[in-house]
Amino acid sequence: MELSLLLPRLSYVPGEKIHGKVEVRTSKELRHRGLHIKLRCVETLKVESGRSRHVENVEKYVKTLDLLGEGVLSPGSHKFEFSFPIPPDAPPSYSGRGVQIKWTLKAWLDLPMRPDLRDTVEFQVFSLAGRQPQGIFESVKKGGVILKIRVDRDIVDPRGRITGEVVLEGGVPGARALRLDLFKMEEIQIRETLGISRDRNSTRVFSTILSRTVAPGSYNFELRVPRGFGIFYNDEYTTVWSTVRAVLDLPFRPDIWVEVPVTVAITPRQEPKPVEVLPRVERGVPRAAELRRPDVEYAVIELMKDGAVRDVVDIKLGLGGGYSLEEVKEACRKLVERGVLEVIEPGVLLEKYRIRRKGGGGR
Repeated sequence: MELSLLLPRLSYVPGEKIHGKVEVRTSKELRHRGLHIKLRCVETLKVESGRSRHVENVEKYVKTLDLLGEGVLSPGSHKFEFSFPIPPDAPPSYSGRGVQIKWTLKAWLDLPMRPDLRDTVEFQVFSLAGRQPQGIFESVKKGGVILKIRVDRDIVDPRGRITGEVVLEGGVPGARALRLDLFKMEEIQIRETLGISRDRNSTRVFSTILSRTVAPGSYNFELRVPRGFGIFYNDEYTTVWSTVRAVLDLPFRPDIWVEVPVTVAITPRQEPKPVEVLPRVERGVPRAAELRRPDVEYAVIELMKDGAVRDVVDIKLGLGGGYSLEEVKEACRKLVERGVLEVIEPGVLLEKYRIRRKGGGGR
C-alpha cells in the first residue's frame, strides 16, 4: 500500500491555483474512512537572547479538502484530482536565521485500526510584484571619498540576474578592496508572558571582490540571484528585506559602504509599446517625441531637463542602467555639438554639463 502526492511543478505565485493528483496503490481491498488533503503555511520565528532561545510557530493559512468519503478501494492504482487556490495575499516562502515561512501540501488516507497512508510535499510561493522594475541608486560621501551604487532593476526575477555598477570617486590610500555584498535582513518579535522578545539579524549570503587595486572609476557587476535572497515580507511579527551593498574595505578603521534594497519577485509581463521614430532637430532642446525612445541621447535630455549640473558619472547613474560610460560620454559630446548641452566645467571623466538655456551661448 502506498500514497503519493503528485504536483506538475513546485513553484507558484499568490492567487494561482495548484492542480495535482493523489495516487493510492494497493494490492488488496482497502477499507478507509476518507481521503483528505491540506494546504498549510506556517511561519516559524526564533529569537535568541543570551542563553535563552524562544521559538514560535504561527499558522498563516490552512485549508482542508475532502477528496473521498468513507468506503473501500479495490486492488490497483487509483488517482484523485484536486485544485487548491493560493490566497492572493499569501506570504512568500523564506528560510532565514530567525524566520522560516513554509508552504506544504499534505494528503492522507484515513485507515481504521492502522497507521494512515500519507505524503507531504513542500513547494515555493514567490512574491508577485505590484509594479514594474526600475533603476535605483544611492551614494555616500565620507571625507574626500564618494561611493555610489546603481542597480538596473530593483525587482528581479527569481531566476534572473542582479546587474548594476559601483562608482568610486576620490582616492583612499591603503584600501584593501572594493567589495560587493548581498545581505538578508530580519526583524522579529515574539509575544511572551513576560513581554515581547525582539531580535534583528543580518546575514551576508554572497560576497565578491570588484577590485583589489582600488582606484577611482566605474565597476560593473552581474550576479545570479542566490537562493533565498531578495524576499520582502512584512507582518505584525516579522519584517524581512534584502540589500545590495558596495563596501570599501579599509584597514584599522570603519569601512565605507552604501546599499540599495532589491526585491526578488515575479513581474507581470507587459506588451512592448511601439517605437515611433521622428526627425531630430539640430538646435535647441527637442521634445521627447522627437527622438527615438531607446536612444541614449533622449534619455540624457530627459534627465538634464531639470537644469542641474552633472558630470558623466552622475548622468550615467541617473539614467538607471542600460548604458555604458562610453555611450554616455559620446552622447554628451554629440549633444554639446548640437547645442543641446553646454559644458560648465571641462575635464576628462568628470566634465560637467547642463542643459543649454534658451538664448544662451557658450559656457
